[in-house]
Amino acid sequence: MKVFDTPDYAYTFLHGFGIRRDDTVKNPKTNEPFRKIYVCNKEGFKRMDKNASSENEKKRRRDVRTGCQAKLRITRQEDGKWLVDSFNDTHNHDLTMTLTKVMKLRSHNSFHRSIKIESQRASEEDEDFKTMNSRPVLSSVHLIEAKAGQWYTRKMFDNFKKEWTEAITNLTHETIGKTTEESTYRVGQLDVDKKYWRIVTFRSLDQVSVTCSCAKYETNGILCKHSLYVMKKKHVKELPSHYILSRWTLNVRYKLGSASIGLGEMNNEYGVSAYTLWCVRSNFTKLIEQARDSP
Repeated sequence: MKVFDTPDYAYTFLHGFGIRRDDTVKNPKTNEPFRKIYVCNKEGFKRMDKNASSENEKKRRRDVRTGCQAKLRITRQEDGKWLVDSFNDTHNHDLTMTLTKVMKLRSHNSFHRSIKIESQRASEEDEDFKTMNSRPVLSSVHLIEAKAGQWYTRKMFDNFKKEWTEAITNLTHETIGKTTEESTYRVGQLDVDKKYWRIVTFRSLDQVSVTCSCAKYETNGILCKHSLYVMKKKHVKELPSHYILSRWTLNVRYKLGSASIGLGEMNNEYGVSAYTLWCVRSNFTKLIEQARDSP
């Protein structure tokens, strides 16, 4: 008989028809589910309300149930896996055989959405592991790039690196205006018409401030090549912290309460590290979400 790791994966065993949860049997001692029954979405018939008027009855949606007897029963084994111990695949109606129509069924749509979310979470965890266990490959020895590599996730640093490489190798500028408080430049590539160049304004009073007419930072949350070019020309020593948005760093996901876990705290040989505590809490949260979604 077929065995599944989780009840949800039993959905993939049922092709061509919609699924409805019919019953869940729980262990009386532990109150944990040990048996689940899924039926075809055309099982049974709509109940008629005896008190409903003939006018309201006309407004009822078309009854699509056909009394179908198709059924799947799975039972939890001692090793935690779910065994198909009863399966009736006899339907009294035509099946939805095309993939497009199957995906439109509510049960299949919900399942594939949950699989997509799980895949996204796994991808983020892989990205975090890569960031924590490898060093970014820098294209220069400048501290602006070095600080970006230290704080950004690896994927975001790769995006930053493209902008930085363009800034130090492929751009030039014209000075539009300069005062003691601010400087304005037109920045672009030599082989591009100047009407497509961008206007960059640089200020350095209380703190470094740079704005560009391309609005990449305002739109995507990462400094553009034009701004980085001007910062390098103005001898800014490192990437200002206020231009590193927390959502592009590991700190935004690795938190204990309101406190963020720094990269230096993730490997602590003395006792339990903050990173370990975060992992425990993360797994506990996933269990709560799974329990909430269970019938």
